[in-house]
Amino acid sequence: MENYILITGASSGIGYEMAKKLAERKYNLIFFLVHDKKHN
Repeated sequence: MENYILITGASSGIGYEMAKKLAERKYNLIFFLVHDKKHN
């Protein structure tokens, strides 16, 4: 069984940096992104 890591907020900030580091290490990643006009 393969393991996966769920990363929220991967489009910027800490989530983005963590996603880059984990991808470099060949982890299986799942991203959850929410783009809401109220938060822009």
